[in-house]
Amino acid sequence: MALNGKLFGNRVGRRLFTSFALASLVPIGTSAVFTVLETHRTLHARSESDLQQASHDFGERLVERLRVAENMLSTLSADAPFDTIAFDAALLRTAQGTRVIEGELTDAPEIGVVTSSGTQLLVERRPGGDRILLVRASASGLSVGSVAPDYLWKTEGLLPSRTSLCVFSQELAEPLYCTERLSDSARRSLAASHAASSSGTAAWHDGDVPIAAAYSQLPLPSRFAAAPWSIVASRPAPTAVEALAALSNVYSRALVISSFVILLLAIAQRRSILRPLRRLVAGTRKIAAREFATRFDLHGDDEFRELGNAMNAMAEQLGRQFDTLTALRDIDGLILSSGQTEEILDAVLVRVAAIVRGCDIAVLLIDPDNPDLARLYRRTAPAGTEHRSPVRCPVSQELRRWLGQRDRGSLESGAGVRSRLSAFALADDRCRVFVKPLVHGEQLRGALLATFQLGAVTADAELDSLRELANRIAVATSAAEREQQLFRRAHFDALTGLPNRQLCHDRLGQALAVARRQEQKLAVLFIDLDGFKHVNDSLGHPAGDQLLRETSVRLRSAVRATDTVARLGGDEYVVILPSVHGPLEVEVLVGSIMEALKWPFLVNGEQCLIGASVGVTMFPDDGGTAEELLRKADTAMYSAKEGGRARYVFFAKEMDERINDRRMLQSDLRRALANRELFLVYQPQVDLATGEVVCAEALLRWRHPTRGLISPEIMIPVLEETGLLESIGRWTLQTALAELSRWQRQGLSIRRVAINVATRQLFDKGFVDLVDECLQSSKLSGPCLEIELTEASLVTDFERADRVLRDLAGRGIGTAIDDFGTGYSSLGYLKELSFDRVKIDRTFIDGLPDEKSLSIVKAVLGIAHSLRKAVIAEGIESEIQRRQLAKLQCDIGQGFLFCRPLLGPAFGEWLAQREATRLLKEVFASNG
Repeated sequence: MALNGKLFGNRVGRRLFTSFALASLVPIGTSAVFTVLETHRTLHARSESDLQQASHDFGERLVERLRVAENMLSTLSADAPFDTIAFDAALLRTAQGTRVIEGELTDAPEIGVVTSSGTQLLVERRPGGDRILLVRASASGLSVGSVAPDYLWKTEGLLPSRTSLCVFSQELAEPLYCTERLSDSARRSLAASHAASSSGTAAWHDGDVPIAAAYSQLPLPSRFAAAPWSIVASRPAPTAVEALAALSNVYSRALVISSFVILLLAIAQRRSILRPLRRLVAGTRKIAAREFATRFDLHGDDEFRELGNAMNAMAEQLGRQFDTLTALRDIDGLILSSGQTEEILDAVLVRVAAIVRGCDIAVLLIDPDNPDLARLYRRTAPAGTEHRSPVRCPVSQELRRWLGQRDRGSLESGAGVRSRLSAFALADDRCRVFVKPLVHGEQLRGALLATFQLGAVTADAELDSLRELANRIAVATSAAEREQQLFRRAHFDALTGLPNRQLCHDRLGQALAVARRQEQKLAVLFIDLDGFKHVNDSLGHPAGDQLLRETSVRLRSAVRATDTVARLGGDEYVVILPSVHGPLEVEVLVGSIMEALKWPFLVNGEQCLIGASVGVTMFPDDGGTAEELLRKADTAMYSAKEGGRARYVFFAKEMDERINDRRMLQSDLRRALANRELFLVYQPQVDLATGEVVCAEALLRWRHPTRGLISPEIMIPVLEETGLLESIGRWTLQTALAELSRWQRQGLSIRRVAINVATRQLFDKGFVDLVDECLQSSKLSGPCLEIELTEASLVTDFERADRVLRDLAGRGIGTAIDDFGTGYSSLGYLKELSFDRVKIDRTFIDGLPDEKSLSIVKAVLGIAHSLRKAVIAEGIESEIQRRQLAKLQCDIGQGFLFCRPLLGPAFGEWLAQREATRLLKEVFASNG
């Protein structure tokens, strides 16, 4: 039981024994079955063959004996001696009579006619036994012999053991001779078989004993003139079965012995298999538990030892891979959690020992802003060299090209790498260095440099790990750079590099927290540049951007290191001044800023003078939050502008009243259009040569229900702030064209109406369609309308403005440049843009007949006329001015000299009266 318990106590033992048993017993059993069957078949065939042979041999012996007997019978004579070995009786019948030579043949049957020189074989049936007679005819007479049974049927030495023999005549009725008596069933079986074939086999049972038999036909010589005999040889079938039983007994013993031997072999083999197998299973479980230091110490020279060695190698490789994955996971975590390149590289250099042992790692990072410079990071340096990390080093174009050609990395000699990168220090130039470029998004970002000790063997798996590490570093540095870029985009102004509005609020909040905790004062400066709009409009946006960048540089140089300079947008800046003692210190700091900004700026080769209006708020006097301080500083800045610009103003409480008043105006203006508080007045434009009114300029006015008439200087900025330009602009256009249509229906000879259009209206996609719609609804054509634009709207987006002007010109609509000369007027747009008239600003007309103003007016008229542009002089208030402008060939005049702005009906009456007066003058003049 103990043995069985050890052998069959586990599945492997049971499978092993079963395999051994099946491998051994199945072939033995199968062989035994086939052997027994084959032996049975062979013995059966051999038995039949022996019986056939016995029947055949005995038949030949019978024929031979009959020939001998025939020869003996031929020697029978009356006077010669006779050999009686073959006969038990013989007689000779001659002409002299019958003579008995041997025995008695007195009872012989009557012999028929025998042919001459022939022998006949006769079978005589007698109760005591059949007798075989040979009858021979010769010249001397007729010889008759009775063949002796002992001679003819003698079987001694002719038959195998236990074989019986029977000789039948042709009909197989009664045997001529049998060694043993045949049963009736035997005769029936033989008769049935003989009926089918003259020779063959037969079988029957003699009681319980099966009998096997073979029969064959014995053709007697033809001279005997007798029918063929059949010879049957038989013996008991158990003769073959006994041999099979003996063979089965031998195989049974062999199976028992084999089973015992198999059991012993299975026990021995189980021990030789299960011992190393148990070690392998236990070690595998340890490896599964991540104990990768597990090793399999298996003795012998077989497959188990090979398997153990393979699993040792697998455990070592898995350990390295898990160390690599752990290190890479930590690196990935740093990539996600840290946006600092230095932190990521420090972690990489610390963890690289877990990935590739026995090598020194360095990382070369190319500066994204200057590809000719790089930083070299390494955790340790070779002995005898100075360790500094990172080391700034130059990167040549040849080195970048060389790195770009090693996409998958390559092993290089240390001397070769040193020759290209001098900052890469090595203890021995004979070391090998694995160089893997850091590439992300097809951009070369640097290289991973892994130095292997002299004589170290580098495996492919280690190089693959280094490639994976290089890819991680490339992604990490790219992600860090991208995060830094996103941070800068979110917190810093792209144009100037200063903190933007968001970062400004954040830093102001931090500064307020510190000031509140330490009970300190803090100042906020809100700065708006004076004259920036003129530079931007006249010289273009690139020039304006250059001016803003230079302003940022001057502001940073004018403040303390602890101060913050931020750009909110446009030309607005904020300066945060922490830790100030009071207004006097703030005034000193503001003065340094004003001083820095008053010097000329060089923009596109031209000197530009600008100033700054500064609003100042103090913490805690003016507020306790960032929003409140910024809002009040903005209010103070507007007060500085209103006070003459280029100055600074500290916030005062009364300034809030003006801000609130402005908000109320914005709210009231939103209701003004619906309440019919807005209206248009018209001022004529007169041809200075003929005195004819050629156009009426529509001017928007607002009559507030409580404040009365609101000045356009106040209304227009508020209108732009509320976002009502589009809706009020549509109403203005429709109303002015409808008024012109009424005047023309009244028979008044006025050609067109002029309407001022803001930049936002001009660049609206539906502006031209709106003009078409209004002209169609008023049943007027394009020449009945003139659009007045400011210089700023043209230079803001030159190409877009030109497309709109060309669309208007294609419809016959006139365009005029309003307030020409008040900004940095550019002769370039006068030449290129498709407009019709130029309006000289009233500031130049007011100075007439002053020589300086006269020179400017002459210059404008000369340029405009040379470009075939008509000129409108705005603000004519005296007859002297009119005459002087007419003398200078100014085309059109506008001002109080002709008429103040009037409501539509009043303007129609004024126009009708003027035309009537002009007609009367013409009549009187014609009558002399």
